[in-house]
Amino acid sequence: MQAALELFDERGYDQTTAAAIAARAGVTEMTFFRHFPSKDAVLIEDPYDPLIADAISRQPAAMPALAAAVAGVS
Repeated sequence: MQAALELFDERGYDQTTAAAIAARAGVTEMTFFRHFPSKDAVLIEDPYDPLIADAISRQPAAMPALAAAVAGVS
């Protein structure tokens, strides 16, 4: 993800290829696609979303939603 963000900043999104991201990260293009189904996914998908959702869902059901969200990510 870091390699992709650096290249997007340096070259722009449209001029950055998955192959370039893989090379910058020191992996093969196949490995890149094992982690990200597309170049777009680098920006859209967040690997922490499931962890955050789980932490919030473990808060007491009676807790107000905003308080549960804060407690879940704290």
